[in-house]
Amino acid sequence: MSNNPIREKQASKWPQKVTVGNVSVKVYKMKHPTNKSGWAYVLSYTTANGRKRQKFAEADAALKEARLIAHKLTAGHIEAADLSRGERDEYFTARKIVGEYPLLAALKEWATAKGLCGADLLTAAQSWNAANGNARKEITIPALVKAFLRDKERSGVDTKAGYARTLPRVADAFPDTLLHTLTAPELKEWLHSAFRQEGKKHVHPSTFNSHRRRMVTLWKWARDEGYLPKNAQTEIEQVKTIKEVSEAIGIFTVPEYGAILKLIKEKHPAYLATTVLAGFAGLRRTELHAQKWEHIDLKRGILRVTKAKRNTPSMRMVHLCPAAVEWLLTCKHEGELVSPPWALDRIREHARNSKIKCPANAFRHSFITYRAAATGNVDETSLEAGNSRGQVFKRYRELVSKDEGLAWFDMNPKAVGEIGEIEQMVEVAS
Repeated sequence: MSNNPIREKQASKWPQKVTVGNVSVKVYKMKHPTNKSGWAYVLSYTTANGRKRQKFAEADAALKEARLIAHKLTAGHIEAADLSRGERDEYFTARKIVGEYPLLAALKEWATAKGLCGADLLTAAQSWNAANGNARKEITIPALVKAFLRDKERSGVDTKAGYARTLPRVADAFPDTLLHTLTAPELKEWLHSAFRQEGKKHVHPSTFNSHRRRMVTLWKWARDEGYLPKNAQTEIEQVKTIKEVSEAIGIFTVPEYGAILKLIKEKHPAYLATTVLAGFAGLRRTELHAQKWEHIDLKRGILRVTKAKRNTPSMRMVHLCPAAVEWLLTCKHEGELVSPPWALDRIREHARNSKIKCPANAFRHSFITYRAAATGNVDETSLEAGNSRGQVFKRYRELVSKDEGLAWFDMNPKAVGEIGEIEQMVEVAS
């Protein structure tokens, strides 16, 4: 037993553990004959690179270093724990300069900027600041989408028909990403993968271009709001559109549409008004299912599209032909809306069951085609269809004769009833 009880008591304190948060660094007291005191104090801690040990001659110095190491480990600065004192001072000075910005990211940005501007880096930065200011705000993609949609809704824009199909998916794809960090290659790759249909090798060009167009609007809005440089092209604008190849449209023949009108009137009258407006007015699917009776003036033969985007071609009046008015006068006005939301699907299903082919969007395609042929007026047809003049001229001209166009809009209830049985009408069509 030792003859010095005080020395024995002090020795019993070791090893000591310095704890900061969930991190602990142990300091051991070990015999060391070459030190003046005969003891050495050894730090022991674990890093990503393995177990580390440091030796000190004095207990106070060892404990002080242990506390410093523990704080660094807790803050994720373990890389600095292995540096010399001079390197360590330089490291923490650099971190102080960049603030909360990641040091590695700051160095990468500096290296890129230096490579672009060379010795004129500071001059280039000063020039950019003079043109754009230095008050650009940072925002994450989800926060940007939320702010954009709120702003559009306050302005009376119907975001559900377009923006809501794209922008929430952008927010979900980049939940923690700052807007200014996204690059054109990243956005291009995401557009190609996010909207590609299952089983298809590539995304459809029109789908790609539609979603890109909405994203361009979002990015430009962000630039106007100060989240991106004022005088620079946005990253999404650098993503090129995909060339769209016009696909042949499918339409009904005059006998086929007559057969559908006869079929629906006799066996499924609840869907007759929808069938009439689909073929004689060319309303889009969403427009059909939102159309209100109060916006149809049968005395004047005029229909105002209920669901139409403001300040777009879809906001329009459609002149109803006398045949359409006669059909609608036979329909019951049950409820506020002309059509239940599933009507068009049921009509197509019943037509197919009667062996009548129903190409995609055939009712609207047929209306535009026969209207352009009957009137010979592309401008008038585009106004009634809510399409651009260019689209009507490009896709719908010269597909049927003028006589066929006139025959389409002459199919009133009497004319259809005189044609014969549905089966005979289908045979005529085929």
